[in-house]
Amino acid sequence: MWVVAPLRNRTFFSLQELNEAIREKLELLNNRVFSAREGSRQSQFEEFDLPALKPLPATRFEYADWKMCKVGPDYHIQYKLCRYSVHHDYKGKKVDVRVTASGVEIFYKEKRIASHMRLKGKGRLSTYSEHMPPEHLAYKKMPSTVRKWLVSLDGSAVQLARKMYKQEKHPSLSVRLLLGMMSLEKKYGEESFQKACGYVLRYETSYRYNTVSNTLKYELYNQTELPFDEEKENITEHENIRGGSYFV
Repeated sequence: MWVVAPLRNRTFFSLQELNEAIREKLELLNNRVFSAREGSRQSQFEEFDLPALKPLPATRFEYADWKMCKVGPDYHIQYKLCRYSVHHDYKGKKVDVRVTASGVEIFYKEKRIASHMRLKGKGRLSTYSEHMPPEHLAYKKMPSTVRKWLVSLDGSAVQLARKMYKQEKHPSLSVRLLLGMMSLEKKYGEESFQKACGYVLRYETSYRYNTVSNTLKYELYNQTELPFDEEKENITEHENIRGGSYFV
C-alpha cells in the first residue's frame, strides 16, 4: 500500500517506467525506520537474512510429474497416449516414470534405464534400436523390398516365412534366407511357390532354402502318397518278420 498508493494517479507509458517508479518507492520503504523498534527492513535483512543466504542452484527448478507404469509386451510404457521404449528385458516390470516439459526418464529400482524427448500429440512412438529384441531389430533393418514382400504373403508361404525367420539366430541370416525365398517365388511362380511351402510345412522338419528349392525343382508337392495296401505289398516277406498276428 505504501508503494502503490503514491503511484495510483500517475500514468506510465512502459513497463520499464513503472518498474523504476516501484523500485524507488521500495527502496524508501525498506530504509524507513520502524516506529515501534530500532532499525529498518534493510537493516534487519542485512543482520539476519543476508548471512544465511546460499548461492542459487546452477540449474533452474524444473517441475516433473512422477508416475508408476508397467512395461507392456511391446517393451514400451505409455504416458498421455504416447509410448516410450525400454530394453526388452524389462517387459512386464513396474517402473517409475519422471516426465518434464521436454523429457521422459524411466527408472527401475531407482536406476535410470531409459530417457526420451517428450512427444507431443497422440499415438506417437519413441523407440530406440538398442531396446529391441534381435528379431525386431532384424525386421527394422530389413530392406524395404523384403518387408513389402512379407506383407504381400498369405497362406502357407507366410507361415513358412515366419518359421524360417524365427529359426535363425543372427538377423543377417534371416534376411539372406528371405531374399532366397523371394527369388524362388519369382523363378517358379506364386502358385507353385505356395504349394511347395505347404508341402514343406507338412512333411519336412528342416525349414531351409535348399528344402524349398528341391521341392520346387522336383515338384515334390505334386506327388501323392502311396495307398496303404500298395505299401503293404511292397514289404519283403521274411521268416524273421513276425507280422501283426504275433502280438494277438
